[in-house]
Amino acid sequence: MNIGEVRHLSNKLARHAEEIGTIVASVSSMLSSTTWVGPDVSKVRDDWPAFRSALAAFCESLTEAALQASHNADLQESASNAI
Repeated sequence: MNIGEVRHLSNKLARHAEEIGTIVASVSSMLSSTTWVGPDVSKVRDDWPAFRSALAAFCESLTEAALQASHNADLQESASNAI
């Protein structure tokens, strides 16, 4: 295992999870504050909670993967240093 690559992956996964969370918050805010009427906005607003929930689950998965990658890098580093 290349410990540096795994740590880099961990950092990227965590950063992307944060970015997705920021996007979700921004879209939620825009949907609640934008003046838009008609059936199209109703569909978007009706569908948004399911999309938001799916994106939140995805963020959790990315965060968990980042933590696991970091942990695995730590374990590898410890094992390598013990030799």
